[in-house]
Amino acid sequence: MSRRALDIVTDYVMKAWNEGKAELVRELCADPIIRHDPNSRVPLSHDEQEARIRHSYDDLKTVFENVVFYGDDEYVTLVWNVTGSDPNWKLCGIEIFHVENGRITEVWNLPYANGRWSMSRSLSGQVGGSPALGFPILDVETSDDSAKVTVPVDARNIGRWLELVIGQAETVEDGDGLWRHRFAPGSIPPARFVVSDAGSPAVVIDDVRVDRLSMELVPSAVVNASIDLSGRALSQANDATAVAPAPDVVRLAQTFGTFDLPGEPPYPVIDAMILFEGAQGQARGQVTLRVRSAQDAERSLGAGRLSFGWRQGDFSLHFEAEASLGNAIKARRADGEIDVSFPWGAENMVATLINDRAS
Repeated sequence: MSRRALDIVTDYVMKAWNEGKAELVRELCADPIIRHDPNSRVPLSHDEQEARIRHSYDDLKTVFENVVFYGDDEYVTLVWNVTGSDPNWKLCGIEIFHVENGRITEVWNLPYANGRWSMSRSLSGQVGGSPALGFPILDVETSDDSAKVTVPVDARNIGRWLELVIGQAETVEDGDGLWRHRFAPGSIPPARFVVSDAGSPAVVIDDVRVDRLSMELVPSAVVNASIDLSGRALSQANDATAVAPAPDVVRLAQTFGTFDLPGEPPYPVIDAMILFEGAQGQARGQVTLRVRSAQDAERSLGAGRLSFGWRQGDFSLHFEAEASLGNAIKARRADGEIDVSFPWGAENMVATLINDRAS
């Protein structure tokens, strides 16, 4: 059974472009693929397509977000916003894909524009009785008594989610002009969310709890957070609180950190995933360390000090804890060294949001 056109275009956008897997064009696209621009018809070979994607991924760190994504067995329409390593760079566009015999054969492109398409869905939250706050969202799914939200991890909004899963933050300014918002286990403020969807009644989630919050870094790409919410009830209401506009997003993209063991040199953190469950201050996830040899990978097992985070320009999000690494999950070669991924777990995890201004 041949794959659906939507699945093929999904892999092309989300894997080839967003994850930098340029080699997938040989599986997903015709050779050549025909690119249609106004008054222009350009054939692109597999080699030329791979070069375009690698340039975009390596130099620009582009990530496409779907605003409209719809199709049948032959044609797929994609309306997208794109972000990149420069937080001030915002681009949007519309493309039509033609899929034939399991491969993308043609793409029609409108000229790209500076700016962003508005999203039909939005999220507003009232936390602890405060005025409504706007949260940027990429996707939201609701059921009778729960919701799942996907948000961009950005330095000005993720702190609000951390308060809802960990507890209140202590905010201090240090001598170098940075603001540090330190989250530790504590009281969780009550929250109420309103999900607004164009053409439908707003969905109100009362007595909100954050059951899970997970963040994952695709190497050299951006971070998104998956958030599972539960509440007293979900109800539809025409008189729901007005949804506050979401502020601009400053995405975090560059990873940093170390795993420190007594008597050993620090092991650099290459990428990481973190999952908070409930409000007990416990966290777990996966971390990739760069080591020199298989013996180094063995020595890194056990308890040590794990410190990692993501940054973009003057903004960063930092986690640190006494953590234990489990047995290696996978390994890959990197410039004569080895990148080894481990599961990890920690209690009393501390999250510190660092930025150059109060938020």
